[in-house]
Amino acid sequence: MTDKLKISLLDNGIHSFNRGLDKLLQYRDENKKDDFKLKEAIMFLHHGIELLLKEVLLRNGGEYLIFEDIKPETVKKILKAKKAGISVFNLDKPVHTATYPDIVQRVRAFVDIPQLDESLETRLIELNKQRNSIEHYGIDIEKTKVFDNLLLKLHGPISQFFRKAGIKLAIESQEKWNKIESQLLIEASRLRGGGSIKKAELKNGVVSIEYVESFDDYKKLQPQSSVTKEQIEAYWDSGDAILKAINDGGVRLMIKINEINEVYIRIPFKDKVYSIIIKKQDLESFLGYKIDEIRDNWDKIFSDQYVYSKKGRRVFFERFGKVEEKNAL
Repeated sequence: MTDKLKISLLDNGIHSFNRGLDKLLQYRDENKKDDFKLKEAIMFLHHGIELLLKEVLLRNGGEYLIFEDIKPETVKKILKAKKAGISVFNLDKPVHTATYPDIVQRVRAFVDIPQLDESLETRLIELNKQRNSIEHYGIDIEKTKVFDNLLLKLHGPISQFFRKAGIKLAIESQEKWNKIESQLLIEASRLRGGGSIKKAELKNGVVSIEYVESFDDYKKLQPQSSVTKEQIEAYWDSGDAILKAINDGGVRLMIKINEINEVYIRIPFKDKVYSIIIKKQDLESFLGYKIDEIRDNWDKIFSDQYVYSKKGRRVFFERFGKVEEKNAL
């Protein structure tokens, strides 16, 4: 019996997609030092996504949707394959498949459930642009634009799209992303007033941190705690504690977890609600440093100026945060 190499379109796509995620995580875990791991992440993710989008088209309309065209020559090949009882792709001169951009557009045109939205299409086309640069020549682009603004923001939406399409991605990679979410919970618990955090969620690179609404909520969250209402109020009332916590928390999470591109923190206290939204690009622009530089010189670049300096923390909060009356919300 002939020993054949046989890998289905689906398995081929899942393998490449998850290999790309593995390389992306390795690149992150090694502090973005090995550029070739980032290259491999781009190549494998592109390949995996292309194949899995073809699988989605097959399931929603048939294999003709992935043909380059259906001209007379293509029809002859289809008939020849049917007569031989084989796939048209196993002919000596098989049918050509559509290009990656065409596949993306056809998914948008012919697949209604799940729907591939315009923002996801834009990121998929950008991925194709970067892949083509690597495949045909080289690449010269800021790492942040590829890692933070493309690959990390692409991961969540495209994974969700494939899950809705009924494609089960390998458990191993999902477990790694679950570890990142677990890391968020640990880091959130270490923030100022971390025992009062009722929600810490990471979704598509955006973190939401919410503190309890009242002392009653705190007791439900921490029933074993002996802290009194008076002690909690005294803590938040003292020395600009809320601004220290809200300024420090958002930036601290960004330097701890590379996958975070945006942080939202909400702290209700008495009759007011303090909130802050920090986007990585805006933070880097405001400080004049990249996130890696902030991480390496945390005290000098950020903490001393915008957490421990009364004037500085108010400047930072006025730029990224706001205070609202509870009754107005």
